[in-house]
Amino acid sequence: MSQTYNTQGIVLSRKDFSENDRLITLLTPHFGIIKAVAPGAKKYRSSLRGRLELFVVNDLMLVKGKSIDRIVQAQTIQSFAKLSGDLGKLSAAQYLAELILCIGLSEQPQVELYELCLEHLSRFSDTVIPTLLIPHLTQAVFHLLTIAGVSPTVDRCCLTEEIITPDYSISENYLGFSFSNGGIFKIGSSNIGFEAKLGSIELSLLQYLREPHLPEQQLSHSYTTWCKIEKILREYAQFHFNYSFRSSLLINSLSQREFIQTK
Repeated sequence: MSQTYNTQGIVLSRKDFSENDRLITLLTPHFGIIKAVAPGAKKYRSSLRGRLELFVVNDLMLVKGKSIDRIVQAQTIQSFAKLSGDLGKLSAAQYLAELILCIGLSEQPQVELYELCLEHLSRFSDTVIPTLLIPHLTQAVFHLLTIAGVSPTVDRCCLTEEIITPDYSISENYLGFSFSNGGIFKIGSSNIGFEAKLGSIELSLLQYLREPHLPEQQLSHSYTTWCKIEKILREYAQFHFNYSFRSSLLINSLSQREFIQTK
């Protein structure tokens, strides 16, 4: 007898599985990452067709299979429709999905990860001022690195554990960011290598990323500064997961004009 079960799920990826079927990868709160076949989802009249698009959230009924489960029903809860019509937002969401697939687990509850994914997809979708997309993406990456247990140390020296606070009296970049040592340190205190130099403003923004929300004052910092921090965290994530995010190529290819154009 077939065993059915119900769950909510966010579509993180999809690809063709056969002539009429699709293979759907979902993030669910209680079963973690699930890969399941959606029979007939490519057919024009299929009830599953429009409900299993990227980043759509559904109430799902699935049937367990010997090798792979099947999706038999889907009722859409939320669709984040504003993502698909904006190249910057869609790129950010795809990058978020790739990172989640790196850290998510199968057959284990992933409630915190699920709720975090919903929150940041909502922020991407609801962003009205295009220049705020990069700050929101940067914080999303930091939050996911925290869940994975590999977030960089940004409040203390990664070498000495000394508390580090922004010193705005120093105009030059006086901090190093080391991927292998997991965070920041004062340049000159060690001969170790580093991947980026930071100043007080970048340090302050990195420290604010730990908060649930970014204050308006921090969101107003320059686009260039936020792009620098986003790139550092992206490369840091790729270093720790030994994985090159495909969507990062699209983010790199987007010019400042494309990210900030008014929709």
